[in-house]
Amino acid sequence: MDYTDLMALLAPYGMYVGKIRAGTTDRPTLYIGRARGERGRYGNRHAMKADTMAERLRVVKACYDDLAAMAPEERRAFLAPIRAHLENDGLLLCFCAPLPCHGMPLAYWALKD
Repeated sequence: MDYTDLMALLAPYGMYVGKIRAGTTDRPTLYIGRARGERGRYGNRHAMKADTMAERLRVVKACYDDLAAMAPEERRAFLAPIRAHLENDGLLLCFCAPLPCHGMPLAYWALKD
């Protein structure tokens, strides 16, 4: 899948991802950035090498591909907390938003499976 097709697929899931800023939402939030330990469980393991849109799309696609490569049962178990969070009107928080973000494939797979 090329970047254009991927972003067309993931664009509707951008509504589930918000930028980390104190006091900007009354919705329940879940941090999905990089951190140590359990808090960073959903951080994208693919780091950007440059601050460009092409590089951003590369790491979003890499996250999408990682999740697509997981066995469906494994993916469902891994993303179950995200699914429950989103079904409770939750918001995923990352520093990337509102730009394309790995939160988009996280939301896509969590709600798709």
